[in-house]
Order: sequence, then C-alpha cells, then structure tokens
Amino acid sequence: MEYLSDIREFKLLRNYINNDPVCDYFQFQTHLNNNLNFEKDTNNYFNKYVNKISSDFINDFFDNLINKSKEYFSDLIFNKYNNIDQTIKKIYDNYPLIINPILINDKYKLIVKCDIMIKKHLFIKIFPNINNISLNTIKNNDYLIINIVPEILTFKSGM
Repeated sequence: MEYLSDIREFKLLRNYINNDPVCDYFQFQTHLNNNLNFEKDTNNYFNKYVNKISSDFINDFFDNLINKSKEYFSDLIFNKYNNIDQTIKKIYDNYPLIINPILINDKYKLIVKCDIMIKKHLFIKIFPNINNISLNTIKNNDYLIINIVPEILTFKSGM
C-alpha cells in the first residue's frame, strides 16, 4: 500500500495539509481491516463522463502546447509522460517544456507530480496575453510549474 511505502507521493499528503486527515484514516483502516463501514463513492456514468471530458481536455491542451512549442523549438522532441530519470535529464538539458514531470525529494522521500514545467520565456511566447499574474520576480530561464485542475463536484445522496 502507498501509505506504507518508503517514498510517498505528494497527493497522499493532501488531506493532511488541508487539516482533514479523517479521509486518510478511513482509507488506511479499510485497507488494514477490510471490514469498516467506509465505502468510496461509486464510479457511476456521470463520474466516468466527467473524468473522460477532463482527461480529453487536458490531453488536447498538451497537444496544442506541444505543437506551439515546436514552432519555437523545432529540433526538440516533446513527449507527454516522463519518469523521474527523464525529468532530471530534461532539467539538466535545459528543456523549455516538460509535460507530466515527476520530481523526487531525496531528503523527505517525497514524489511530486505536476502537469507542466515550462521556462518563463517560452510561457510568455505562447501565452502573451496573460496579464493577471506577475512574472517579474521569475528569471527568464526559470521554470514555471503549472497544474491543470478541472474541478469535479460530487453530491452525496442522503447528505
């Protein structure tokens, strides 16, 4: 189980950071005991539909971002998935765009996934009209780390 592994994904800490460890407790106890009265939401048609639409949107966004990046860096190969070693190599090689990088903090044994790492200069070229965030404190050769978060609202019957 992920909770007991040596290296933990950052997403496992989300409830702890939000000061809501009850969800983690129930999931952990259910895994250990297999007999608690805790049940995850069913993955019904609506959830599957929303997940598919969200996944398709993100996939199309990545395709468009890669195509736009190739206009400026035609000699580079951009792929949609990277493991830890590929991510590290691309950072050392100063890649302007890394999609789905996986980063690891050796000190804390923590894996962090994000959707996009993009150099500031490329971000400005691709998104010249974005003006609601300040990029002044970020150096041109630094990475912006971006997550795409489509929100899913879940209603529970009887609650």
